[in-house]
Amino acid sequence: MKFRSLCLGTTVATAFLLVLIPANAAGNMSGSTNSSSMMEHKTVTTVKGVPLNAVHDASKAISNASVEDSMGATVGKVASVTTWKSGRVRAVKVSLTSPNKTVAIPAADLRFDKSSDTLDARLSRTAIDRLPSS
Repeated sequence: MKFRSLCLGTTVATAFLLVLIPANAAGNMSGSTNSSSMMEHKTVTTVKGVPLNAVHDASKAISNASVEDSMGATVGKVASVTTWKSGRVRAVKVSLTSPNKTVAIPAADLRFDKSSDTLDARLSRTAIDRLPSS
C-alpha cells in the first residue's frame, strides 16, 4: 500500500506529528505518488495541561503546584484554593516569588499539568504582577 504524508507542526510549543494517509484516500484520487504534491503543512497549537474543572479533586491535586506565566516562567507557588459551593475551583491564590505578594488568579485562566505538578496561567508576568493583593 502506498502512503502520502500529512505533516503537522507548531512554532510556539514545539511539536511535530507525521501522519501517514493511504495514497488512495479522498483528496488524492489521481493516484499521483509525487511526494511534493501530497505533502500538506498546517499549524497546530499545543495546549499544555487541562482545565481545572476537569481535574479530579482539584483543590487537593494542585495544592503544592508551582505556577508559570504564559511564557513558561515560574512566578510562584499555590498558597490556597478558593472553591464554589459545588467544590469546583473558583480561583487560586498564588504566592508570587517577586514582588512579594499573594494574588488570586481565576480558575478559568489556569490549566494543570499533572506530570510536572504545574499550573500554567494564560496571563503574562506583567498581568499577574498587576493583579491586586489578596
